[in-house]
Amino acid sequence: MAGASINRLPNEIHREILKALFSLSIKPMSVHTDKDIYNAPPVEWEEKNARLRTNFPFNAANVCKLWYDIVTRIPKCWNRIVFDVRRDPTPFLDAFSWSDYPETLEVVVFSSATEFKMVDRKREARRVAAITKALHPHLHRCKSVIFEVAYSSSLPLPSGFFEEYAPDLKKLSLGCNMAVDDSQRCSDAWANPTTSDAEYLYLSQDFPMLVELSLTGFCFMYLALHHPNWLQDVRMGGSNLHLSISSFEFVDRGFFTLPTFVHYLSQMHGRLNSLSLSDLCLSYEHEDEPRRRGAAVHKISCPRINFKNVCDGFLSQFYSLVNVTARECQSFTDCEIPIIRQKQRGRVLLLKNIEDSSNGPSEERGTGLRNILEVWSGSELKIRSCKAFDDTLLDWLKPGVKSVSNDPFGAHHSVAISSLCVRDCENFTSRGMREFIDAQNKFSEAEDENDSDSDESDGERIRLRYLTVTGKCPEITQEDRDFYGAKSAGLTLTWKSTQVSVHEPEKV
Repeated sequence: MAGASINRLPNEIHREILKALFSLSIKPMSVHTDKDIYNAPPVEWEEKNARLRTNFPFNAANVCKLWYDIVTRIPKCWNRIVFDVRRDPTPFLDAFSWSDYPETLEVVVFSSATEFKMVDRKREARRVAAITKALHPHLHRCKSVIFEVAYSSSLPLPSGFFEEYAPDLKKLSLGCNMAVDDSQRCSDAWANPTTSDAEYLYLSQDFPMLVELSLTGFCFMYLALHHPNWLQDVRMGGSNLHLSISSFEFVDRGFFTLPTFVHYLSQMHGRLNSLSLSDLCLSYEHEDEPRRRGAAVHKISCPRINFKNVCDGFLSQFYSLVNVTARECQSFTDCEIPIIRQKQRGRVLLLKNIEDSSNGPSEERGTGLRNILEVWSGSELKIRSCKAFDDTLLDWLKPGVKSVSNDPFGAHHSVAISSLCVRDCENFTSRGMREFIDAQNKFSEAEDENDSDSDESDGERIRLRYLTVTGKCPEITQEDRDFYGAKSAGLTLTWKSTQVSVHEPEKV
């Protein structure tokens, strides 16, 4: 008896197998006939992680040529097109034309490499270029386009994504996850600027649905250099744009400097819902100095501003150039925070894994936390995974302690905090937290009494109403729990250490 072979099965059987795989891969819907497959509504995939090699239809197309030939003729399969640039993209470069217009496309181009030695930079650049060339004629159909490759120099130039009106484009992301190596591209771009009106007219000025734009620092600066007026005039998602800039090292002279970046970024702030700056640094040492009174500065104001893994020199110079206002929420993650000489009034402040360069005595630790806390006057403070959050810092944070170091406003700390959330901080004690809460509430009561006899007030003082302590944190003692019950009326306490089970939350 001849050996079994998949190729011996009739084509009709193969089609039924692939139809069944397709049905299992998408959200529930009726697929009974060939007509259903070709004319059903746009599909929604069950697997949200588009980067898995086991996802249909790519897993099926890679089995054999017969399955490849069949599945490439099912248009509904190809509204999400994914390339791992560690693999040859050639078999799928035509995938953009395998689906039916006007169905929109989601495009993901990424590298699955986890180490530098796994990536050939020139090969990656060639493959990204081939994919980009195949994609460009179909950009007007795209709903989202995501590039996340190993090397920043492999990324396509950003202007090509804005040459045509793209009415459905909601998300564009050009990012790298391993190496920032744009020095040669910076030199080439600076040596060959094209800022004439003729060049400017090639870019569309209206992207009504675009609400998520993520660019490397080089991509943003490239647009600023070659199309400066376009950055100011382009319409993106009304005033609801979430802008992220990442992965760049600014130089101290020429065009690709932090002051130039700030100049063009500030032109967009009126359209921003949020601004995220991550993995940004300086190629030079920045010496902090007090800003001259009356010095011309830019303004960036939006509901949410996030800093992640940016160097202290970047933050110091950034704040010296810009009046920063996060109206709703401001966050710092994986940062060493320098002295900040601006009042920060965002309602929420999130501090996560804040670095502390001090190795001195306990009263000198927590410099980064202090630098931001002493100029912040919001009401909701969230501290996560900060080793320097200890009893010494809690003692310093008490509202009766006047700032004597960096705060140009001479304000009391924490007077407006109504909610404190601490997660995965192991170096404070239950007693230290209790003493802080007690001091905060007593200060609020005393100042309220003083204000009742005066027409002047230093500002709003709010008794702490919510205290949440979770994760890897010290256990609360019964004595302190009893104290909260007796002395802190109106406080909603949630204290749940991973080391002990406590019935929470409770109203005390």
